[in-house]
Amino acid sequence: MGLFDKKHSVGKTIATLRKEKGWTQVELAEKLQVSDKAVSKWEKDDAFPSIEFFPVLAELFGVSIDYLMTGKAPEKEIVVMSKAELCAKTDDPSLLSDINVTTKDENGKTIIDYILQYESLKVFAAICDRKDFCSLHASHDRTMRVTKFDNATLIKYALITNKTSVLDRQFIFNINFGADGIKALRSIEEQELFKHATHGENYSCIITDDILDVIVTDERVNNDTIAYLISNMKGLQCVWYTVFPYLIHRCYLHENHSLLQLLLETTIKNNEYAYSKLPFVYDNYSRSYNLHISKFGVCRENNSYAFSVAPTLVHGLVRILQNTIELALSRGDIENVEKFNKINEALKAYNNRIECYIASADEIRVAKLKKDDTVGADELAIQSALHCGVLCIDEILATGDYKLIKKAIESYPVTTYEIQGAAIESAIEYLSNNNWRALFEYAVDNGDKKLITFVLARDVVSCGKILNYRLEQIGNITYPEGAKSNANHMKLRERASFGSDYSGRLTFIAACKKQILDDCALKLDMDRVTDDLDETYFKNELAKGNFEIVIIKLCVRLEAVLRGKYHYEGDFSEMLNQYCSKFGREDDGWGYDVEAGFVSYLHKLRKCRNSIVHSEKTNDTMSVDELKFCIDYICKMG
Repeated sequence: MGLFDKKHSVGKTIATLRKEKGWTQVELAEKLQVSDKAVSKWEKDDAFPSIEFFPVLAELFGVSIDYLMTGKAPEKEIVVMSKAELCAKTDDPSLLSDINVTTKDENGKTIIDYILQYESLKVFAAICDRKDFCSLHASHDRTMRVTKFDNATLIKYALITNKTSVLDRQFIFNINFGADGIKALRSIEEQELFKHATHGENYSCIITDDILDVIVTDERVNNDTIAYLISNMKGLQCVWYTVFPYLIHRCYLHENHSLLQLLLETTIKNNEYAYSKLPFVYDNYSRSYNLHISKFGVCRENNSYAFSVAPTLVHGLVRILQNTIELALSRGDIENVEKFNKINEALKAYNNRIECYIASADEIRVAKLKKDDTVGADELAIQSALHCGVLCIDEILATGDYKLIKKAIESYPVTTYEIQGAAIESAIEYLSNNNWRALFEYAVDNGDKKLITFVLARDVVSCGKILNYRLEQIGNITYPEGAKSNANHMKLRERASFGSDYSGRLTFIAACKKQILDDCALKLDMDRVTDDLDETYFKNELAKGNFEIVIIKLCVRLEAVLRGKYHYEGDFSEMLNQYCSKFGREDDGWGYDVEAGFVSYLHKLRKCRNSIVHSEKTNDTMSVDELKFCIDYICKMG
């Protein structure tokens, strides 16, 4: 008993801890695998728990064994921390007075380490203007760098605490090839621009979306800091212009309308300055003196600056990102789409080799329709597939709705040729109705000076000759961007004679449209059959021993594929002969001799089907292995 305090009641301690847990004596007994009577005796001090129960009791109650035996709680551990850590942990700048930034405490850490550990923003703000906050960076440019902080964290803290002075000290770079310094910040999305740059990583800082979101959404960033970020936007001297496209996107994403408007206004002013004050952008990649850094914006040639075209970025210019414009389109925000387009259109007008996205008239039109509650889903699907008035066949076929597909293909042109012809036909109709005003407008819109002259003279004969000539001289059948794939559909499988004149070409286009609709109907029928009669279905039926069902349904699927995918016509036997005849006697790639392999199996399958469902009888039978081969082959056909 020497281990125990004789004045202490172990039983009462157990009872107190049990009640604190909300357990009954029975529940505690079950946990200890003893009887509730034993627990009762312990708590009355009529008996004493065996020594092996103390570790278990201590773990159950969350106390020490010593506490069970003596009732004495362990003394609280006194944590001793350095003044630097206390300063950062409490975020109390008043404790900074005798703390040196570079001095390490007994844990080998500086105040900077603790600021980073505890995110001590008040202490950070207090030391920003101290001389010992910066250390001399050991490099040729002698730039002052902030001790311990990585660039991203430094920027984030400086923004939240509105200490922009530290950013000036960190990001004034002297690239050492010109009188003008370049302040270079870039988005993480453009890190490839500096991947192979000479000193590129030293002269730039990757900006993450987290940092941009601090600017856009954190209310602690005040107006003076915002003004600092968007100031000095004049070509070579600007800091944040490379990040502007991404900052604009985050503003639009988070719907910070006031900051977005400010950024757009600044962007327009900055770009206009660049258009008028900076040298014209030209391709500099072939020049002998070409630092990779020119991809970021500038290289020196003969002591003057020459600007190099990069895929998406030219120094001193700000674009609007494609995903920003697409987001605005998805929101039906036409007002901002037009603002964004205007900025990027000006860039393209300055130099059309600059890559920047411009929403098309079709995209804007569809975005407007999506906001119109009176436009049904079918009409919206058709309108979405129109590009410069031409229906994209692939896009409308993707709807899988035959009625919709038929309506669209019969109602809208699938070539530019039809649109051009329809316009001239309208002009001919204006002429026949003596609608000189409409005919004059047509001539002006098309820049047809001869036609304008004859319209003004009311010369019916000459106008007619010109319009008929224009009709026959439209040119080849063409397709606009967005519907280029239509060319793949404008081919007839069967030879037919069509004239090369306007009427002949329209007849050819009509025949192609009919073929597209016929093929579409057959394919949709095929898809319905093949979806139901898939490989799993056949293997399940085969496992059940339903050989006749497998044979019949395999032929149903095969017939649907021959019509829908291979466009064969006639009865099943004729189509199968057409399919098999095209292979000759060569190996078909399946590892079977054609005559001894799948051709004989497919014909045997047809005969067995006819024997089951028709009067045609055959002595042929199909083994399980032959049926498995047919299932595999036919399911892979289509």
